[in-house]
Order: sequence, then structure tokens, then C-alpha cells
Amino acid sequence: MQEMFQDACQNYYATYEDTKSPMILFGTDYWAPDRKLLHHAGERSKPAFPLLEKLAAEKGFSDRLLLTDSVKDIVDHIKRFSPL
Repeated sequence: MQEMFQDACQNYYATYEDTKSPMILFGTDYWAPDRKLLHHAGERSKPAFPLLEKLAAEKGFSDRLLLTDSVKDIVDHIKRFSPL
């Protein structure tokens, strides 16, 4: 969790000369469980994605944020921002 929010801070404040890095969270049930099911998820989830999504919208890095259950989506997202 700490590393995820450190990365979010770098994107939020554009720490490295306006360079924003992709942020990928794998596992929708883990990172953004349905509010109705949240009390049943207990220790098995960390509903951090809604907060990251709000921060990204405020500071213009929503295009870099991805929540998915698909390995293909992850690869495509990384390729999208690859300098090569």
C-alpha cells in the first residue's frame, strides 16, 4: 500500500518534471470491492482504487490508471506508455 501511494504522490504532484507513470492494479474484487459486499470482504480486500481514481481525476493522470483482471489489458496499458 505504501508504495502504491508513493507512486500516486509522484503522479499527483508531477514530482519528476511532469512525468506521470502508469499505475496498474490487478484484481477488481480486491482493489474496488462492491460497497454492498465490502463488509463481507473483510481482510481480503483493500478498497483503494476509488481514492486513486479521484486523485487521478483531480490532477490529470486518469489515463495512466488501470484496474483490471486481464493480463492482456496490463500488457496493452504498459505498451501504451512505453518509450520504445
